Order: sequence, then C-alpha cells, then structure tokens
Amino acid sequence: SSKFFFSEDNTLFPIESISKTTPSTTANIGSTIPFSIEIFQTTESSANAYDVISTDTLPLNLEYVPGSENLGVPIPYDSFVYDTVTRTITITWDEFPLNSGGSRASTTVTFDTIFVGPAPAVNSARVEWTSLPIDPQPVPGNPPVIQSNYNDYSTERWYDPADTAGVDDYGASSSIQIDVPRLPATGFAPNRVTPLPEQTAANTYQSVGATWIEVPKLNAQLPIVGVPLKGEGWDLTWLGAKAGYLEGTAYPGLPGNTALTAHVYLPDGSPGPFVDLHTLMWGDEVILHANGQRYIYQVRTQRKVWPNDLSVLKHEEYDWITLITCQGYDEKLDSYDYRIAVRAVLIDVQPE
Repeated sequence: SSKFFFSEDNTLFPIESISKTTPSTTANIGSTIPFSIEIFQTTESSANAYDVISTDTLPLNLEYVPGSENLGVPIPYDSFVYDTVTRTITITWDEFPLNSGGSRASTTVTFDTIFVGPAPAVNSARVEWTSLPIDPQPVPGNPPVIQSNYNDYSTERWYDPADTAGVDDYGASSSIQIDVPRLPATGFAPNRVTPLPEQTAANTYQSVGATWIEVPKLNAQLPIVGVPLKGEGWDLTWLGAKAGYLEGTAYPGLPGNTALTAHVYLPDGSPGPFVDLHTLMWGDEVILHANGQRYIYQVRTQRKVWPNDLSVLKHEEYDWITLITCQGYDEKLDSYDYRIAVRAVLIDVQPE
C-alpha cells in the first residue's frame, strides 16, 4: 500500500511505500515463515527520504527467529533491533536516496518466524519517514529544537516517529495473513470419469529422488512425488496412482511427522491405491524406501477426521509417518466428507 504527500510548494518530496510478502500465506503450525519487507521510493517521489523507520510488531502466534535477519540490498539498514518485550522489529535508515544505481531506490530486509498458532496470524509492517534532513526528536514529548535564537517558530516542520499526527511524519503500511491449510482432497467420484484441467507450473509436483512407499497389507508399492503447499492447501488433482508427500511436513526419512497421501478413487472412477487404507490396524507395517534404506514403521492409530482437523499433522520429535486419504463420498456435493488418517511410528531401519 502507499500514500501520497506533497510539500508546501508541491515540488520536491519523498514518497515511499512498503510491501511485506512471504512465499506462501498457508502453513502448518510449527513451520518456519520467512518474511520479506521491501521499502521503496514510488515513481511519484522527487526527493530523498530521511530518518526512515520501519516497525513490525509480531502477533503472539508468530515467534521471531533470532539472528535470521539479512541486510537490505542495495541500501543496507543502519540498525535492526528486535524488542523481546514489545515483540517489535525496528529497522532504521538515516537517509533513503531517491535513486540507487540509476533506478528507483528500493531495499529488502528478510527475517524468519515460527508459526506457533493458532490461526490466523495477521501481521502488519509500517514505514515512516520525513522530508527534512534533521534528526528525529531525541526524547518523545520534548519540545523541538529551535533553529534560531531570534524566532521561536524557526523549527519549521518537525518529525517525531512516536507522534502519528506529526506535521512531517508520513507513512505507509502493508499487512499479511497466515492461515493453516485443510487436509487435501484425495479422491474423485467412484465409477465415473472426471476430466482433469491442465496442470499449471505453480502446481508442478517435485521430485524426491528414488523414494517410494510400500504398504504390504494393501499390496501397494507407490513412487513418491512432492506436492507443494499453495493457497488453501495441497492440490492432488494430477497425482494419479502415485503417493504425494505433503510439503511442509517432515521430509521422508527424517525425524518428525511425514505426511503421505494417495487417492481413494482415481479420475477414471476406478479404486485408487489407498481405497482400503481404513483397513490398516495396530501393528501393520508401512515401509519407506529412501536413501538406500528401508524405514520400517508400525501402525499405531487409525482415525476418521474432518478435512480441517490438522491434529494428525502435528509435529513429532521422533520419526512418524501419516497416511491420508478420503472417505464418505457425497454424490450431491461431489466431495468427500471425511479423511482417513493412519499414523505409524518408526521401529527399525534396514539396508536395501
């Protein structure tokens, strides 16, 4: 967002804006959320900005990662401070030029947070600046310094970052909201062909190497592809007869909770690889083949959950795997009412 201001003679004046972004506005609880704050002079600006201050107060559901900040390029900030009491990041620039390297001046500062929940997490960043090349008021509430001993009004306009109604205190803000995803829709209509749209570049599935999953009780051996977390969640439209690794959960073969999903019914209406997932019980094996190893898991729980119940994706310190598919097709709504979630814990690792 941006605001436009003009000096008294409508000639030279700095006009800045701010943009706060993150690669995805959907994330699991416990995920690392990287933020970028871009400060830039707009095309309407005609002068340098001075005493530029950007503030970002983190809500309680976002935790700052100490030391994760990166310098602004090409205009490094003069100070970066995180106040643990107020949970506020303050970034300052003594002077922000109109041009940098022949182009409109801009700089980007990045830092990381941890999404601790609950959702949603709404976060706003603000930038303030002045058109006067003087220092801000040393102590908020003190009277401004008089520029001439002969004129009590020689302070002209004064910039006080703590005074939102200041004559020469101008600003812009940018907000962002982080939400949690829904469990993915993992099936098509049974016994009916469903035409598929063309897969977009944004929804391209990622390679996870020579990694595949075996579920002996289901007679299933499935290659695994990575499904990106976008928008409201993970789009499995083009998964076919493969297993999808839900990006944002623990990477296959690493400690944590790895979520894998497969269709209950395929686009041609035939049964999918996980059509009988609900039959798995305590003690049944799930085998992950990765890194030249066989990671052997044993089922501990099998639950029917709502699509917005993310408890099955909760972080684990040890190595767990969660298998997910749909159940309860509603013909009128052409959707599935529930998800089946089977959770298994690692009990052994063997060489291939």
